[in-house]
Amino acid sequence: MSGWSAHKDATKREFTSAQLKLIRRTIARQCTEIEFDQFIAVSVQAGLDPLRRQMAPLILNASDPERRRMVPWATIDGLRVIAARQGDYRPMETAPLIERDESRLDADLNPLGITRAEVCAWKSSDGVWHPVAGEAWWDEYAPTREEWAADATGQHHPTGKRQLDPVWLRMGRVMIAKCAEAQALRRGWPDILSGLYGEEELHGLRLAEQTASEVLREGDEAAKRRLLKTRTLWFVFGSDGGFNPVLAHEAFDRLRGFYAEASVEEIERFDQVNSTSLHTLWEWAPSDAFALKQISEARRLFGKANTEVSAEAPPAGSHQGDPQSPKQAPPTASVGS
Repeated sequence: MSGWSAHKDATKREFTSAQLKLIRRTIARQCTEIEFDQFIAVSVQAGLDPLRRQMAPLILNASDPERRRMVPWATIDGLRVIAARQGDYRPMETAPLIERDESRLDADLNPLGITRAEVCAWKSSDGVWHPVAGEAWWDEYAPTREEWAADATGQHHPTGKRQLDPVWLRMGRVMIAKCAEAQALRRGWPDILSGLYGEEELHGLRLAEQTASEVLREGDEAAKRRLLKTRTLWFVFGSDGGFNPVLAHEAFDRLRGFYAEASVEEIERFDQVNSTSLHTLWEWAPSDAFALKQISEARRLFGKANTEVSAEAPPAGSHQGDPQSPKQAPPTASVGS
């Protein structure tokens, strides 16, 4: 036996119908039915929870049916969770080693002049801890793509220059260190992590397989995100009716936090009172608004489901069917039933 099934701690994860619906409508909303089935099968086998951001699907060539494919990837937290289950893993005790070379400085492709990163995990064997090193070279992992720009007639053409992925441009040290750590984990625990790659390692693959239209679409979305930093929305969060300014590019995180803590009644009141601002968010950032709508609906679904279960459950100490107990009124039908 080999692979997942051979390992003593190959913990499988089971999902409820409600959880599967939530994953399908949020994290895996771009997946086809077959891709979704494949993604859930890998998640179950790996014992990772997509709802906790331990695993997610990456869709390559989404607009080309002939070349389209889905690649399940694990976050670095997901890889750590799998290694930690084995009982012989210990995380690194020092900060990642980041090597730099000033001669490699490039504002567009390598703003920090990073050459490589090295991370050391620890694995126990016969009671002795052994270091397991992983390294990642900037030139091999940093994802770049061809730059496109509009000419005088408005037509887009490649400029001949390369662009670094915006996330890597902003957090280069973090991203290259994650790649090195993923290598260390896969080297130390190959029987359970072989074939399971991290998001950072797949950035280059995603950019390499982008079509020209996808590159232009991402460029338009990046321009919209820059514009969102200058726009403000107004929301009423409390019952006092006071308006709170929220920068458009921060609206997703702010509203997601509100939905996570609010009750079903508070969410319904919030969506009703702030319908104008929410509609504006749909115009400015449709993907953020869509994700927030799914979160809101999911919270309502789970909240109402819990309320119905509580309403149907007999009170503590009651005896259904006991002729001597007080007669109880039939349960009231829930809204929408």
